[in-house]
Amino acid sequence: MAQRRSRAKTIVADVGDSECFTDLRFRNGEAFATFARDGSSYSYEMSRADFREWMDADSLGKFFNSFIR
Repeated sequence: MAQRRSRAKTIVADVGDSECFTDLRFRNGEAFATFARDGSSYSYEMSRADFREWMDADSLGKFFNSFIR
């Protein structure tokens, strides 16, 4: 049986003028964050709902430090 292509879409957060992140996106149960300080990238397993909460936070960096780190 042929595998069906995933219909999952990548959600990209608007990092705007964040001092912490240059890129923040979600796909298939994993968030991918690129840090402004040194350009390093890390992934974090989480639900879509948790990522949306992070994306909607007043401060992406404060949310990261409080709930993800």
